[in-house]
Amino acid sequence: MRGAWRWSALSREAVLNTLNAHGKLWPLLACAVLGGTLIPVSEVRASDILRSDLHAEQMAGSGVVILSSQDPSSKPILAASCDALENDPGVLRAGTLDAVPGSDDVVQLGPYIPVVSASRSLFWEFGSATVLVGRQLDTHASDHLVRVLASRRFGSLDSTTVSLQPVGIDVNSALIVPRPPEDRWSSTCVVELSSRVQPAQMQPVLTAQLTTRGGMVTSRPAFNQKAKARDRWNGRPERYLPFLVAAGLAILAAALQFMRASEMATYRLAGSTRSDVWILGVFEMVVVSGTAAATGIVSSLLLEDLLADAGATALAVLWSAISAVWLFGFMSTGQLLRSEANLAKDR
Repeated sequence: MRGAWRWSALSREAVLNTLNAHGKLWPLLACAVLGGTLIPVSEVRASDILRSDLHAEQMAGSGVVILSSQDPSSKPILAASCDALENDPGVLRAGTLDAVPGSDDVVQLGPYIPVVSASRSLFWEFGSATVLVGRQLDTHASDHLVRVLASRRFGSLDSTTVSLQPVGIDVNSALIVPRPPEDRWSSTCVVELSSRVQPAQMQPVLTAQLTTRGGMVTSRPAFNQKAKARDRWNGRPERYLPFLVAAGLAILAAALQFMRASEMATYRLAGSTRSDVWILGVFEMVVVSGTAAATGIVSSLLLEDLLADAGATALAVLWSAISAVWLFGFMSTGQLLRSEANLAKDR
């Protein structure tokens, strides 16, 4: 019990006031729906930019680590230990990559084509084709479409064109053949990491797991610049939108509360206490913010495939709604200090 009102009665009154089509709160409710939708919609654009930036950095080799011998002519890396790195957390794929002496002539592609020997673990396409074609050798072919090539060196072979590979996996202009079983040792081990993993932190871990012989093996990232996609994501303007929505709703609600002084005076003259009227306003704001939260969360779920992190976006919407209630509650405390007579003068 609060004054002459029960909590249930205050809640019911707040819902009726907020949803009243002829009341003064419908513009606030419309803004709540707009604000709740705006947050996930703006994140779709930011997520698209993030994906584009990450893809550009990935193709520049930001996730590729190269483990190789200081002497290009030696093969100190046990191929099986390199292939096994793909089982490590954060590793997308791993395998050996060695240049095959000489070149090849292919009727469909042209003469003097370099040949590279690669682990089957590095290219899953070896499951459907005997030889793989670098994307830049055959720019018009469809990815993963199997066809027969006439090779001077290897004869008639089933082949497929692989997608463009990042810097560090340098096979885009080469013919790729699987590493022969008898080649147990390699000069180069290539590892592609997830975008969430820092190559500098993984380099010593990967190197320690290799079985080597003879010559020294060094590790280096294929991407020599600082990755900036995550920094741009963390500094995006859209991250401040939930606060702006919360502040906007709170300010608009406080302004409408001031415009409803005559309505508040009616409650006070009918026997409601100052705290009753203030709590009623807060409950009305809870209804408005709840509408914004529901709209934003549903929008986040509907746009899940387009968002970088739908869960984080839904939490941002919820935080914005709760903040709007707190801000309005603070801004509307002036109502507690006004008498019935002062409120009535604003009719």
